[in-house]
Amino acid sequence: LYYNEATYADFSADTDLTERELVGLVTQYMPRVSDDAAKAAAYMEKHGLYFMDSAERVSDLGFTTTLDQYNAPFIYLALYGDQNDIQSMFHEFGHYYDAYVNPVPDLLLSVGSLDIFEIHSTGMEALSTGWYEDIYGEDADLARIRFLDSALYTVFSGCLFDEVYADPTLTPEQISQTFVTIARSYGLRSFGKEFSHYWMQVNHNFESPFYYISYAVSMLASLQIYEMAENDWASAADFYNDLVSLGAFDY
Repeated sequence: LYYNEATYADFSADTDLTERELVGLVTQYMPRVSDDAAKAAAYMEKHGLYFMDSAERVSDLGFTTTLDQYNAPFIYLALYGDQNDIQSMFHEFGHYYDAYVNPVPDLLLSVGSLDIFEIHSTGMEALSTGWYEDIYGEDADLARIRFLDSALYTVFSGCLFDEVYADPTLTPEQISQTFVTIARSYGLRSFGKEFSHYWMQVNHNFESPFYYISYAVSMLASLQIYEMAENDWASAADFYNDLVSLGAFDY
């Protein structure tokens, strides 16, 4: 479905927010999520625990990490000047919120469940759709389509890249051939020759094996949170907060 003609339509809402405006969105809306989320946002803002700049000037990445010396979470985000920035801000703050309320038990040995960590982030994205009228105005419905479009692609690509691990004996050239075959089996039809090497650009494939399937697994859970929020946003927020309070190290 993702790779039919709809993929060529531009569903993005027209937004271009600065670093300060993105941080302002988080501090404005987190009190609606929970007191702890509001405290995490205030802490992040007060201590400047973030770095954002145009993707044209800085590394094209978005992640949340923990500054070990301070045991404090930190957000890094490259900006594109569109709706992706807002989605990414809420996504990364979902990670930040979890890291704030659930400090890493052991900096050397604690790993945690990536399947759950990514529900913290994409679940926050799902909850943020409840504020789209405030944020996007008349473009709110377009923004929802863009969120769901992105969510479906996350499930799709999570499964696709996971299949790269099917045979660990393949050479890079064989993986590229296999990748194209897998992509076609998923319904991809139109792509250039260079696409066969696209798997090489996904650093998860090298640095965090089996991470990519976690995006698919967690997004399916977060889409359930989205469905809950469509019917009763407050109940969905309570459910999400309960999930975050459990952390991702014991489950």
